[in-house]
Amino acid sequence: GAIGTDWDVLVSQSTNNGITWTAPAPLNANAAVDSRDDMHPSLSTDGAGNWLTVWQSNEDLNGTIGQDFDILVSRSTDNGVTWSAPVPLNTNAATDSGGDTYPQLATDGVGHWVAAWQSTDTLGGVLGSDSDIFVSRSGNNGITWSAPAALNSNASTDSGSDVFPQVRTDSAGHWVAAWQSSDSLGGSIGVDDDVLVSRSVDNGASWTPPAPLNANAGTDSGSDVAPQVSTDTGGAWVAVWYSADDLGARGTVFLRRDPQG
Repeated sequence: GAIGTDWDVLVSQSTNNGITWTAPAPLNANAAVDSRDDMHPSLSTDGAGNWLTVWQSNEDLNGTIGQDFDILVSRSTDNGVTWSAPVPLNTNAATDSGGDTYPQLATDGVGHWVAAWQSTDTLGGVLGSDSDIFVSRSGNNGITWSAPAALNSNASTDSGSDVFPQVRTDSAGHWVAAWQSSDSLGGSIGVDDDVLVSRSVDNGASWTPPAPLNANAGTDSGSDVAPQVSTDTGGAWVAVWYSADDLGARGTVFLRRDPQG
């Protein structure tokens, strides 16, 4: 009875490598008074005392933003014991009408933070109303963020749905984003869901054009969805996803390794 029955973001901490954990507590400081849903959090730390959490919410923050889904952010400087009040990460939250959902967050540990999420907002008519991948950056540990921009550089002309992004960095200047998409990339691949990938070498300020990560994207017919990507920070990157394409073995989880990043 301490908070409502709407969805909230809870937090628990361990100081003994996960053997024991504190009791769940609300991370979003407005949990006791808000009435709408806070969902799908992503958590990251720079290893220097700064922790950030981002999530999707249709709470209007006392009327300061709309009730469409926006991306909220909260910060902790005491290893998750306390968290700042939620504020919108997407700076257009007060005026946009599209849904901003499923955020992901990464940091290189030396001051650069990048958030990516899927959105149906048109950015004032610049983009279509299909779902695209948005990106925003912070250079001050999440206090302020750049205006949302399309990460997939074909966002103004594509018509397929781009969803469920993942973003990672090797902390050596390389950033990789992967997501699932039904766009045909101008007819070069089919309209089934494939996994697309894009890279940045300027801390998320610009990104390479989307390219298929699954090398069979031009010929397959099964859907490839929900990618995950990681790196050993030594040049090797691995992506996994699940797929309805048979490759002679239906139901397989697929993997691609890129030793060049």
